[in-house]
Amino acid sequence: MTAAGSSVPAAIGIGPPARLDRLEPSFRRATRAMATATAFGLTGCYDLGRLGLLPAVLADTDVAEEIARRYVEPLGTGAAMLPILETVRRYLTLGMRADLSAEHMSVHHNTVRYRLRRYEELTGIDLGDPNRALEAWWALQRTRIDHGPSAVPS
Repeated sequence: MTAAGSSVPAAIGIGPPARLDRLEPSFRRATRAMATATAFGLTGCYDLGRLGLLPAVLADTDVAEEIARRYVEPLGTGAAMLPILETVRRYLTLGMRADLSAEHMSVHHNTVRYRLRRYEELTGIDLGDPNRALEAWWALQRTRIDHGPSAVPS
């Protein structure tokens, strides 16, 4: 997308094909996809399917508040929590592999394991449980929306 000859990154929402007299559901989906992509700082073209659970993370604020209370708030606030949150986020997005997380973060794998263990101690959850891991991922994604990317580095 260009404006005045310069490249301008943007999020574009796409809805499913529809007849003109049945366009409202497609427009609603496209709008939701665009709003979600924008909230997460994504650029490019997105439909709801490509965004996975992110539209639900953005839309369901009641669930988000409860999950954040359990999975983020126990760590407290401030810069001291950021390395732990970044480690958990990377671990969850890299297939729950401590070795890959360490490599991507340029830290020793024992550092990753320590931070994950510390997170589990502070929150009282087991990241090995797929349900808890998904909830932690949800909480971290929502925290990025509510408090900006610096709250949970990408």
